[in-house]
Amino acid sequence: MILISCEALVTGLLLGLLLAHAWRSHLLKSDDVYLTPVLLASIAIASLLLWFEIRCGWWFFFLSLWIFSCWKYLAKPSRFVSDTSLSCDVQQASYRTFSHITVWTSLIYGIGGVISLYYAQYHMAFLAIATCFSSSIYHLHCEKEYFNLDQIFATTQLLVFLFTLFLASPASAAFSSSSSLLSFEHNCEENNEYLLFGLLGLPVAAFLLRTCGDPADILPLPLKEQDSRLRSSQTPSSSTSQFLLEPALCACYRSSRDTYVTIHSIWHIVSGVGPFLSIWYIANHCDVRGAVPTEIASSSAATSVPHANVIGLKNNFDVPIVPTVSLLISLGINLVCNYLGLFPMD
Repeated sequence: MILISCEALVTGLLLGLLLAHAWRSHLLKSDDVYLTPVLLASIAIASLLLWFEIRCGWWFFFLSLWIFSCWKYLAKPSRFVSDTSLSCDVQQASYRTFSHITVWTSLIYGIGGVISLYYAQYHMAFLAIATCFSSSIYHLHCEKEYFNLDQIFATTQLLVFLFTLFLASPASAAFSSSSSLLSFEHNCEENNEYLLFGLLGLPVAAFLLRTCGDPADILPLPLKEQDSRLRSSQTPSSSTSQFLLEPALCACYRSSRDTYVTIHSIWHIVSGVGPFLSIWYIANHCDVRGAVPTEIASSSAATSVPHANVIGLKNNFDVPIVPTVSLLISLGINLVCNYLGLFPMD
């Protein structure tokens, strides 16, 4: 009970610090003002983890520290926002409100976080709440910023869901009983109903994501409006002798797509069921305490071995294997696509 309370405390502290940092950065558009408090809070939390020997908290700590240190990369805007040489007008509807359908439907990802906390699955709760927040702030900024943040956590949730489908399938038993180097032991039950529901839901989610398309269209600005903006840019200011440079000549403009808003909001609802189902399967069909190797279980020290694996793979360390590997794969995909210029989306 004390271990669960410590995990819950660490999760709450780091999530609160992360959300406060993100919201402050959103308001100030600068990380410099908030850097010192974040650094001091990180040192304080690390000291608590060391003093009370809370090994389970280091996963949350380092993940939060990575988000803090890479915040500018995670908030990287679209190239039409960052590259002024493209001369594209992207100022139309710079921000949305929380009442917008793409924003409040993002909250469905938080349901998985609440269910995770109920089942004491704090690693999954962290990922679910981070996904909820990243999707919300991405759509608050009209899909022009925070794409990397949203994509990384959304893909991580997808990979975890796919792995639970694999554990629920008969193939997992055959895979774990093989003698290959890639074999592993797990303690999750097969569930054909869960597997069937997941396999039917994946094509629906993929179809919705493909149908909604890009969040906006980059359209050429009409020549008449280009001439109008050029004339206004050459008009002297009434207050000074300088010329007005703000309404600079733009060759294109960014126009939001109503189809994207509607279908993507439906996709939020459909895809948000995935994290909830993952938690349900783990809590009801897996031994969430994890498996202890035979040589350790037979010794008197078995009671001191931590059980922190949320998927049921053998693991003697307080590191959740599947969420961590899923997060690393998602980050790798994001880095490669950014290098190739595919991310962030326009």
